[in-house]
Amino acid sequence: MILTLFDIIINFYQGFLIIYYMRHIFDSDNNSLLTDIIFVFLIGTFFSLYLFLPINIPDTVVFIIPFIYASLTKRGTWATRLFWITALGVVWTGIVLLLDAAYSNILNISSEIIFANPSLRLGYMISCNIALTISTFLMCNFLPHRTAHMLSRSSLFIFLLLLMSEFFLAEIIFNLQYAANMNTVLFMIASITLLVLAILSVLIYEIMSSTAEKKRIAELKLKTNILSQEHQNDMKAMYEGLLASQHDLRNRIAIAEHLIESKNMTQDAIINGFICSEDEWKRQFITGNMTVDAILTAKTAVMDSNNIKFLYQPYPLQQLPIDEQLFGIMLSNILDNAIEGVLRLSDDSSIDRTISLKFARSWDMFFLVCTNPFNPSTIQKRGNRFISSKSNAYLHGLGTLSIKQTVESNHGKCTFSVSDELFTVKIILPDSEKNYDKKDE
Repeated sequence: MILTLFDIIINFYQGFLIIYYMRHIFDSDNNSLLTDIIFVFLIGTFFSLYLFLPINIPDTVVFIIPFIYASLTKRGTWATRLFWITALGVVWTGIVLLLDAAYSNILNISSEIIFANPSLRLGYMISCNIALTISTFLMCNFLPHRTAHMLSRSSLFIFLLLLMSEFFLAEIIFNLQYAANMNTVLFMIASITLLVLAILSVLIYEIMSSTAEKKRIAELKLKTNILSQEHQNDMKAMYEGLLASQHDLRNRIAIAEHLIESKNMTQDAIINGFICSEDEWKRQFITGNMTVDAILTAKTAVMDSNNIKFLYQPYPLQQLPIDEQLFGIMLSNILDNAIEGVLRLSDDSSIDRTISLKFARSWDMFFLVCTNPFNPSTIQKRGNRFISSKSNAYLHGLGTLSIKQTVESNHGKCTFSVSDELFTVKIILPDSEKNYDKKDE
């Protein structure tokens, strides 16, 4: 009775290990403790049923449960879920088979003797679960956490096929040992080979993923440099515009002085000549930050040339929440993505082609919200990342990745969402202006 109770405790502990593994391999905003407890209970119950019922299906079917858990908690893409769950299943199965082979060859104790003797059974269970715990801990803490795969779909499919083949091979080895009495030495060799293959498969996958990730980072840096150059060009264009405006203003003043002296025009008529028209005022951006003014001016010109409306609520930005150049690159990227999204709409005149941009502050937080209409068929979502529908789209989607990286590296939060054919970017950043005030106090 006590041993059966210990078996049940061990089964629920293994459920805890699997959920712990899922939480650490995959990052997710949906970390509900109640959900974790429910799935630990489901896994532990599934294992415990084998103690009381003659179930004819292999216990490795249990790995369907963490796949459902990952899907419900939105952890990774379906491909990465399947890969890392299969990887854990192969490693665990390989460890169990290796321990069985070690007991049979080194200690010369068969599985029948182990399960018939309470002391041996207890020692076997403890040693087995120690090995499972160590392997799970190593996989959780020494492998990078990736919610989205960096490899191409064909490469990932090959690795999935390899791991699943090893999974089926483990079941074959198990059945040959316990149903057909495989030679113990051959069983030992097969178990070691299977475990080594599983470890090598995961390591090779990690090496290739790491290389692909470095390539992605290089592409992201290249895009950031391009955006930085565009930002500098926008600033240059604005400064040139300011110089031209100053030159024009001096000419107007000179003409006004001449007209006043010659008394050819009334003073009211001269003053009205200096006042901008309503359309000119709509294109004047005075946020208090010349970088933001330059970007808004340049992007508005692009929108005007493409018949895109721009709704902007004026907001003071003398102090930005992050480095001025980083903020400029991020804002340029956001508006470029919005413009690109609108340009992919059909030419139907009934479609609202409006981009909206808002800034706000509340206490010690800074908010940025940008919305634009989009064509749902031109956008895809892979995991938590939006990608383009362009040809070779896998290499695109760097714009949103760059924005998210900038925000998160400055301890902020960035979300991209779609609703009612509107694409929305919401950014929350710690407000450095408030932080400066606190330091001054």
